[in-house]
Amino acid sequence: EWWIEESRVATYYPGNTLARDVVAKTQTIVCGGKKYDIAAINVDGSNYFKVRDIAAMLIGTEKPVAVEWDASTNAINLVSGFDYEKNGSELQKGDGSQKVANVSTAILNVDDVPTGAMCYNVDGSNYFKLRDVLDAVDCLVEWDEYSQTIVVTPQLNASYLQDTAND
Repeated sequence: EWWIEESRVATYYPGNTLARDVVAKTQTIVCGGKKYDIAAINVDGSNYFKVRDIAAMLIGTEKPVAVEWDASTNAINLVSGFDYEKNGSELQKGDGSQKVANVSTAILNVDDVPTGAMCYNVDGSNYFKLRDVLDAVDCLVEWDEYSQTIVVTPQLNASYLQDTAND
């Protein structure tokens, strides 16, 4: 049984057609000059990460975010300008095991503004596309093909690339 949110109205979808088989791999991310090797899942060529891992990487940077859960609205709210308080589950490596990623109805907000980001739930944790989350909090995200590393620069945003390309 699956539910998908459409304009904040839940719609029922029977069966498991919205589930994906994924592998919990380890992805290297450099964020604010620090290197992290953390669990990720890949869906249709995009890497998805736990929102708490993303918030933990942003601690002490120019773009910290606290994480709040609102069960009444099924929403995760990222609050800009506040460091995330770790609970000990963050920044773990992927174990290489096969998992099932279920489409989730969890909503991701940044400062109470919905992002529209797609969410998958794996083993009770919500995974979001890294670029969707970091674009919403205004961080620059780049891929280093040579090192197979994601580079996050919190002090810059995507418009920086456009501005430098026009110079």
